[in-house]
Amino acid sequence: MLFTLVYAYLSFVLKWKNRRRRMKFFRLMRSLCRHSSISAIQGSAYADSAGGSVFQRVPNNEALELVTESEGRVEVGPKTVLDLKGWTLYMGVSPEEVKADGNQYILFEAVSRPDPTPPGCSLMKVTDYGTPLAWKSGPPFNFLMRCNLDNLVTLVMGMIDRRLTAEDNLDIQSLTTVQVKGHADRLIQTHSPASVWKSNAGGEMPEANSVGSSNESLASVGRESLDLQQLSALSESADIDMCDEEIQNVLDSESDDGDYAAGEAMAEFSEDANLEVEGATSNGFQRNVDTDHSKPPNILIYCGKKDSSRKFEGVRQIFAQCLHPERYVIYHLKHDQVHTTPWKENSALLILSSEKLYDGVDEAVYKYFRNGGKVLSFCSSLDNFIIKRDPYQDSPMNVLLLNCGKRINVTVIGGRFAYGHIKDGLMRPNDISSIDVLGVASEFGDKPVIIKAKAEQKDSEKSGVAILSQVYLDKDPGEMGISTKIFTLLKESNPAKFEIISDLLEQLGMDCTRVSLPRLTPGILLAKQKTSISHVLESLSARMKDRIIRTPKKTLQFVEEGGEGGQWPVTEDTLPVYSSLSNCPHKAKYFNADRFFTHLKTESLGQVILYTDVVPTTMTLIDGMMFSLPSDVGLVAIAGRQTSGRGRGGNAWISPVGCAMFTAHVRFTVESLLGQRAAYLQHITAVAVVHSIRQLKPYQDVDLRVKWPNDIYFGQSMKLGGVIVTSSVTNGVMHALVGCGFNVSNSNPTICISDIIQQHNQENGTNLQPLSTEELLGRVITTMETLINEFQKNGCEPFCDLYYKYWLHSGSRVRVEAEDEQEVTIQGLDEHGYLKVMTSSGEPLSLQPDGNTFDMLRNLISIKAR
Repeated sequence: MLFTLVYAYLSFVLKWKNRRRRMKFFRLMRSLCRHSSISAIQGSAYADSAGGSVFQRVPNNEALELVTESEGRVEVGPKTVLDLKGWTLYMGVSPEEVKADGNQYILFEAVSRPDPTPPGCSLMKVTDYGTPLAWKSGPPFNFLMRCNLDNLVTLVMGMIDRRLTAEDNLDIQSLTTVQVKGHADRLIQTHSPASVWKSNAGGEMPEANSVGSSNESLASVGRESLDLQQLSALSESADIDMCDEEIQNVLDSESDDGDYAAGEAMAEFSEDANLEVEGATSNGFQRNVDTDHSKPPNILIYCGKKDSSRKFEGVRQIFAQCLHPERYVIYHLKHDQVHTTPWKENSALLILSSEKLYDGVDEAVYKYFRNGGKVLSFCSSLDNFIIKRDPYQDSPMNVLLLNCGKRINVTVIGGRFAYGHIKDGLMRPNDISSIDVLGVASEFGDKPVIIKAKAEQKDSEKSGVAILSQVYLDKDPGEMGISTKIFTLLKESNPAKFEIISDLLEQLGMDCTRVSLPRLTPGILLAKQKTSISHVLESLSARMKDRIIRTPKKTLQFVEEGGEGGQWPVTEDTLPVYSSLSNCPHKAKYFNADRFFTHLKTESLGQVILYTDVVPTTMTLIDGMMFSLPSDVGLVAIAGRQTSGRGRGGNAWISPVGCAMFTAHVRFTVESLLGQRAAYLQHITAVAVVHSIRQLKPYQDVDLRVKWPNDIYFGQSMKLGGVIVTSSVTNGVMHALVGCGFNVSNSNPTICISDIIQQHNQENGTNLQPLSTEELLGRVITTMETLINEFQKNGCEPFCDLYYKYWLHSGSRVRVEAEDEQEVTIQGLDEHGYLKVMTSSGEPLSLQPDGNTFDMLRNLISIKAR
């Protein structure tokens, strides 16, 4: 009883103190904000942070006598004016929104979180308290936000308590109320013709944190586009290490949301833009490649307008149990994406799990079906476009016995309709070539409840197929609110239900082969010379504690020579690392180290590799130790296969056996030529893949290409690889993790280099031999190092000559999908590695890869919403 009273009293006192503290802040800031700027500074950001009064230099010596444990401070000074020249607006923000009004404008400076969150401290995401308006890369990363006075007080208090964060891995170092002037740019940047092609070789690093600095400050660190949505991906994709008291500025230079193959499986969306590419070439033999592989392995699920995210997860789990896990990636097609994103060209199957299709969704799906798309519909109003349905029950949900193929009397939940007029019930007979009955219901007099419709199409290979079901196979019995008796019957029929779903998917051309995911395996350090491994371990020793390196997403346990790592099981979060093959209990199954090192001809990059047969993703293996690696070692992580590789924005990275996958650690100073143009690193890597093959004399005519900004293509239509780059800056050195994957011998899910070589042999009567994964990895990494060294010595122009030799876009006319949509002509890369285009009026534009995506097949450059 006494303890309860004491607890209640202390809680009351704490709440009273916090409220009193907040009121003091509010009164004082209300009187000062109009004519002064308030700056809240985190104690760790300045060495001279003092205790005592929180406010310093307050007019009339007015001071708020509050002391915080974190020793943060707030200063009040003359009104600061922020010039928005060189800043970039967030998507959806118009220049008119950034103007003088009654709200507070706050300038934030953020860096990667150097220390873990203080114990007992919950973080506050600043974007919950205002509207982000504009950003500018750093270091440090700067962004401008608008909020009201009450939220400003909350943010200042959170700043003092060291609780503010932009996202999980970004620490807010300071905030300042500002007055704005000038105009921020949109993601499409306009340059004067005289400055587009000039190289800034040897330029000095300007002051990155000066308010109102020019665009050149962005160029000095690669001008990497970064917004608050991208920052959240850093903790998922980059997993930047927050340790060793290093203040990192994270510059995200990732690839666009790639298409498929050895890269992100979600293809870029583009709206219907039936234009032809002028000036682009085609090889003429890819048309003989299996057309089933021309579709990205994306399966989209539409779950309606309301509460769709929750519904999607349940439906996704059902279909994930039926589909081949290494062939497809399942995505949620949200309601607002149906008319705004190019999902039609980039999906293998659309699943409708919603009865009502509002706002023209039904018409959009029907158009997709008519143009060759595949649809699986469960009780949706898409039926109204294809075939008449008749009511057979009054209740909207009924227990039915379904007969479908060899499955007889399977207990399911069905709707009230059946398809009673197969022969004469077509709504648009001229659009449909055939109707097949796949399933009937005994309760409806064996009337059809599952049918298959095929669209009329001259080209039979592109005929659309839709399976329409009046049975709720997409719902789990636990979500239906049914009686225990019916629930039990449905659960007993679950195996047959999943067999029926698999049959329907196979009718639509999907692969439902049952495979089990492989067990994760430990890591092995490999090198030509054993002394190189000792050199790496010695450098890492200061970073280790009990031979362990911990990062937010990965724990590396380095096993001593002759030691045992059995006490450290391999999990998604923990990886035992052995210093040689001899002391590792797992022998490499998918990798021949001798063959790799035979083809590796580098001075540094890849001389030591961290190999594992099976790992979730290679992108998290190096970042925990990259700041402690010796400067003369370019560590490369290689995997035989990845189980849950991630790309940008949460997209999946399909990586089966036969796919070459690696993450390379590359470092260079920010003052160097590449340091000032860091976006070129993704182009260098993509070219390295293509050039390492096509510079071999027998293979020079194999039609491998690069697509801006970082994709590897076969011909013009099929992607077989991609690149993703994350980078961090510390002490004037940029540390980049370059992730690359490309299909070598895995014909599924799309196409691979072996397929292309075989097709080339058939077309040209040649006898080119397949190339092994190890040979290509060695050659690609060697070419990467060569191209990087040449770029650092000679700048971007010689590299661009090689890039244009392999790229797909010269002279292509495309449309830029923006507020002022216009047709432009692609001309090349600008000095920063961005796409240079020319409008019809002769105005040059630079398109930043982080804010734009190029859908080559639809001839459209789309501005990606965040």
